[in-house]
Amino acid sequence: MGEKLPNDRLVEVLQARDRQLAHEHAGFYAGLVEISHAAALADLPENTAARAEAVVRSEDQFEWAAGEIAAGLTWTRARAERELGFATTLCQRLPWVFTALEEGRIDLAKARVLVDYLDPGTGDLTAEQARKLCDRFLPQAPGWTTAQLRDRLYRALLHLNPALRRRRYQRAVQARGLALYLDPHTGTATLTGTGLPADEAAAAAARLDRLAAACRRAGHPGTLAQISADLYLGMLDGAFHGLTETEIIDRLLTCPRPEDQPTDTTTGTSTGDTDTGESDTGDTDDGEVGAGASGFEAADTASGTEADVDSDGNSEADVHSTARSDSGPGDSADGDPTERDTGPGPATSTDPATSTDPATKTGTGTGPRAGTGSRPAGGPSTGPAGDRRAAEQPAPDRWAHDRVATREGVELRVGLGTLAGRDDRPGDIPGLGPITAHTARTAATAQRRGARWIFAITDPDGYLLLAGPLRRRPRTRAPNGPKPPGAPQTPRTPDTPDTPDTPGAPGAPGTPNRSNSPNPPGAPPGAPPVRGGVVELHISLDELDRYAADPQLADWHPLLAEIARAWADRDTRHARLDADPTARFARGPLATHIQVRDRTCIGPGCTRPARRSELDHTTDHDHGGPTVPANIGPCCGRHHTDKDRGWTLTQPQPGRFCWTSPLGRTYRTRGEPVRPDLPDPDPDAQPREEPGEQSAAETDRDLRKHDTPLLQRPATNPPLPPPPKPKPKPDDEPPPF
Repeated sequence: MGEKLPNDRLVEVLQARDRQLAHEHAGFYAGLVEISHAAALADLPENTAARAEAVVRSEDQFEWAAGEIAAGLTWTRARAERELGFATTLCQRLPWVFTALEEGRIDLAKARVLVDYLDPGTGDLTAEQARKLCDRFLPQAPGWTTAQLRDRLYRALLHLNPALRRRRYQRAVQARGLALYLDPHTGTATLTGTGLPADEAAAAAARLDRLAAACRRAGHPGTLAQISADLYLGMLDGAFHGLTETEIIDRLLTCPRPEDQPTDTTTGTSTGDTDTGESDTGDTDDGEVGAGASGFEAADTASGTEADVDSDGNSEADVHSTARSDSGPGDSADGDPTERDTGPGPATSTDPATSTDPATKTGTGTGPRAGTGSRPAGGPSTGPAGDRRAAEQPAPDRWAHDRVATREGVELRVGLGTLAGRDDRPGDIPGLGPITAHTARTAATAQRRGARWIFAITDPDGYLLLAGPLRRRPRTRAPNGPKPPGAPQTPRTPDTPDTPDTPGAPGAPGTPNRSNSPNPPGAPPGAPPVRGGVVELHISLDELDRYAADPQLADWHPLLAEIARAWADRDTRHARLDADPTARFARGPLATHIQVRDRTCIGPGCTRPARRSELDHTTDHDHGGPTVPANIGPCCGRHHTDKDRGWTLTQPQPGRFCWTSPLGRTYRTRGEPVRPDLPDPDPDAQPREEPGEQSAAETDRDLRKHDTPLLQRPATNPPLPPPPKPKPKPDDEPPPF
């Protein structure tokens, strides 16, 4: 190791070694490419000495190169081909990325992300588009994690050619399916879905997460991941058929899985999370989904937000459950025990089957014996811990005993112009990632009722100026849409949403009034009503003026007028955010403002959504920190705990944070723009049809060739992702899906 370095230089030296490692990686991949262009001995002069010293390179890449590399590095042929494909793209098609890697500005992981998304050889981008995107993202890539870089690249690609991305999305959904296979090492099975609609999959994961968290709070001894898996199976195999959510939780509490009971052969071998820490499937550096089914908690458990009454008078109050430490009740929508505590004050919850579940009163802990039938369901808790829990139980939930099918709401972020059909900017489902404009419109229409709607006015750079609840919803026309000029017009259906595809778009077909239909207006026939969720509409000041004067957006004018009135009253609304600096928790308008402003946890590189993080005082409330925007920020459980592990946090300006590490290094963070900056659409520079692209009928024909029941399909593990390769030539036969 040599002479030891001063403490404050250790990280600096580590960063230097990381840059050197990136430089070495660049040289390694350049070497792979060079081998692929080296002339074979048979093609060199016959003179032995000349052959030994010859330096001959060809413009072409030799097909035997992968075999040479595999033998020389003791790799498999598949790995050699995969790495050579990556190296070729990196060095020849994306030289700007190679230069950044060689100079140590990005590491190998970020280079792989850039190659995956920007390779012109895939046919998705032209070389010029790839260069422009590299110019846009490479200067900022060193300050982003791979997850942050991936999201930005994907969002930009969605906006470059929305029509192409929508066609690809629809064909992938058309090829949806399930995969079932065995793990040969353990004998357990994996059942997974592919090609699922993003919004519906997110809603399904949100329901599993919410129910798993409710089970955990009711005393289930399992981890969130274990409970989510049990819920997943029970909902599919019929075990929970006909049960309310309260009864489902009671079933799980009273019928524990035998494998979860500690034995001599299982004790100490669990790899799941424990009651003393976060789930081992929690948020990661790469932004992977977290605890439970997917880490996708229901977004409607936001902290202390005010009641939202939509224009038909139905109150959709956001209520919350208790959270720990500096976060107010409900600041964390996660059921993770590290983000729950016994904060003071009354609390309510949107979690069905929490307080009304009789099993929530069984047991006083989460040990192996809690909630397993040792005491009759609904029996009183005993002891101080039980009394405290009883006092903190959420208020009864109106859906807890409902047998009517309802779909879980999710948090959706989308531009108002996108919903109104004025642009095709991608939306976003926090915790999942960017989604196409079409998917965002569909999700927003499904959540027309039952979800909170909020607005976010942004400045020219996309950052928040003002946020608040929306009572109005866009109107739509009655069935058959508008008629030609001069023809009698069908009256509008008041205060109902527009079509799932393009709410507010002129000429969009309408939907029946809800008064005689169980489905939300605008939802497709048979769609279940939606419970919970948040729809965040962002709009710039310039757009607000333009859209309010646009006669084609008349169906949106009441909602736009509500936003305009809020902006005119902005001074009063901003003053309300500072109105109660002595409050223990951030609630109501202040909570909404912080969650919209900061977007994610404020920890360096963290991507956990703000609504699933704790609203934390920068300067602790116990130390005199006020409850105002300049002293509040969302923190996930891990980064909240860092403040007790030697890290210090300051907020020099509202929304700008500075972390100081135990070794004295500083890291500055700021929430992402509410309205991200995106490259201009450029669909003409891209092929309208992919090489070898199939029609919908051809895809359906190929899918039916191998249409067999799930249990009769070959039980094989899913293949590794293939290396980036050029698209097949148009005359090549495309592979079946």
